[in-house]
Amino acid sequence: VSEYLPMKNVGGDYYDFIYPDPKENGKFGFLIADVSGHGVPAAFITSMIKMVFQSDVVKNNASNPVKVLEEINRSILDKTSGNFVTAFYAFIDLDKKTILFSSAGHNPYFMLSQKNGVCREFSTKGRFLGVFDQIKLEAQEIKLNEYDRLFFYTDGLTEAADQNFVFFEENLYQIFNTSYHLPIKEFSAHILSELKKHALFGNKKELDDDMAFVIMDIF
Repeated sequence: VSEYLPMKNVGGDYYDFIYPDPKENGKFGFLIADVSGHGVPAAFITSMIKMVFQSDVVKNNASNPVKVLEEINRSILDKTSGNFVTAFYAFIDLDKKTILFSSAGHNPYFMLSQKNGVCREFSTKGRFLGVFDQIKLEAQEIKLNEYDRLFFYTDGLTEAADQNFVFFEENLYQIFNTSYHLPIKEFSAHILSELKKHALFGNKKELDDDMAFVIMDIF
């Protein structure tokens, strides 16, 4: 389940999936990225990222998060007109119940248990994309369990501010604590509804930044 709210008509947040073997739906790669800036310039960079992500080079290295992010970096290096990109890539194997991931300056992801609401946060070190030749990435593998709920997002969600400049981040943790048991679509809709209540106050019609989040349940 996913939600995407661009700040303007077009935005700089992007997420996508790749299946290196179309016959195996249980093994896939997932990317979420956030381009600095807004509007058409940011959207142009996301279009470049999309082309790279859907290339044969990336598909052939889908199980290697570091190589995937390095290839994206190589392809957009010096083409971002002063902008930069944070990105998170994971290769998920539902047969082995594992997630292997790497982060290029992106937010951590959350793993939430639907059994007891325990929430864990995971990240790795790495520079953002589009600026440096060497981005010094790390990879980490985590075991997945039945009833785990994975939550990936861009900082437009957690940094959405109310009229008192309070970020939505604390509200999100509260939702995790109280609503972890909800079915995935209701859980997603609840977060989106609370975000709008928090950040779209008065006559405000749009967020201050692009926002995206993706939720996956493990069975």
